[in-house]
Amino acid sequence: FLVMTASLFIWHSCVNEEGLKVSEEGVGTLEIELNGISNTRATSKPLSDEEAGNFLITIYRGDEIAHETIYLKDLGKASFPAGNGYKVYAENCTAEDAEFVNNGWGQRHYAGMSSAFSIHAGETTKVGVNCSVVNAGICVSFNEDIQRIFKTFNLTINDGERTIIFDKEKQESIAYFNVDETGEHAINYTIHAEGDGVGTIDKSGTKTLEKAKVSRINITYNTAGNIGLTIYVDDEFIEKSEEIIIDPESNE
Repeated sequence: FLVMTASLFIWHSCVNEEGLKVSEEGVGTLEIELNGISNTRATSKPLSDEEAGNFLITIYRGDEIAHETIYLKDLGKASFPAGNGYKVYAENCTAEDAEFVNNGWGQRHYAGMSSAFSIHAGETTKVGVNCSVVNAGICVSFNEDIQRIFKTFNLTINDGERTIIFDKEKQESIAYFNVDETGEHAINYTIHAEGDGVGTIDKSGTKTLEKAKVSRINITYNTAGNIGLTIYVDDEFIEKSEEIIIDPESNE
């Protein structure tokens, strides 16, 4: 199972040294070049102009906003007072949209801040931002035995704010979650299954999702009464596994 990861690069020249003071007067222009590359183990795919143009750009000078958030395609070659301490923040969507678009399933969120740079009067500064994935994802698949033995089966994820239900129709779909300052996001999950001869089974647990990784949960069932969860993280096949023993009598 391969999960695509990606990095974006907005190349820049003229990055100021820390403490550099620019005393000239006048204005200079700012040009942002977006040359994104999406990488898997096998392929590299440049971002199209349309994809790059849909990134949101916010320009700062120190802690102040020098230009409100705008799509890159609408920014053009903007002019700013000469000086130092400028930075550019770029993202493909807002943090809120990263969780709530696509009917609440969210999307991958790429974001990054440039190094500080100076704008010189009468010159054009080309600025670069390295963006990376800043949220986490999870997907689920049910093996053939689960689908054959149980007439109803699903896995529900809840983090206190959102509830996502993976069933037969939604398996392989990816749900995205924002992470905290540690790069993690804790979720609770419940597996529910009903079938003739096996009754109703509900099993619960917790998982921690990690920034820039999509965890894949493969749910299996065998005649010994075990549901197994194998989690593959990202395209490096980092594997975390857990066996959940079904005991319909206790249902715990």
